[in-house]
Amino acid sequence: MNKFPASLRSDFSDCRFARNKCHFASESMPISSEYTLGAEIVGIGDVVSRFGGIGLIGLGAACWPSGSPRQALHGMLTYGTLAVLYLAYIGVSGQGGGVLLWPAVVVHAFLIILLLRAWYGKK
Repeated sequence: MNKFPASLRSDFSDCRFARNKCHFASESMPISSEYTLGAEIVGIGDVVSRFGGIGLIGLGAACWPSGSPRQALHGMLTYGTLAVLYLAYIGVSGQGGGVLLWPAVVVHAFLIILLLRAWYGKK
């Protein structure tokens, strides 16, 4: 017997569906760019294209029809959190990283803290 209500189970399945779609999109990026643009993504282009995807996920969270007055804040928190995680991943994994990589991680983390303060302050 399942302990979760049907609406919560539906939300879980929606999250799994979205996660699987994002994983498929990130894995098929080189193939789709080769077919669409006629060229392969090389070098830092892969990182930049993933940041474009992170931006689209944040935009989707900001524009999701929920009627919440803080919907833009949700989108900004989504983008900021994903950006910090991906920037830190780039720095730790050694995929790249210039002089401003870690300061960018710190600035994005600071902005997330400010957004969280605004979110909890208005509740």
